[in-house]
Amino acid sequence: MSQQELEKFSNEHIEKMQVVILKYDGLTPPESFAPSVKLFKISTQAQLDSDKEFIEWIKTNDEAHNIRSDSLLQESFEYEMSALAEFNAAKAGLR
Repeated sequence: MSQQELEKFSNEHIEKMQVVILKYDGLTPPESFAPSVKLFKISTQAQLDSDKEFIEWIKTNDEAHNIRSDSLLQESFEYEMSALAEFNAAKAGLR
């Protein structure tokens, strides 16, 4: 993949992810599910931030961007797991 192709793909990916994040704001979940939706949004934002750092690492070969990307990806995963736990608790009537 050329640098131009990578740049184009990266920009398209970032734009699509930003649209997904904005869609969370349009959701009106039942009150018991609201915490899980909030956590899913935070997870998605952390993933996007990770992706941006990863792209910078590829562009610059600066290891600091790779380390930050990994950290943000782990953060995203943790928010995702918390969101799933909240969702399942709400679904089971525990919230």
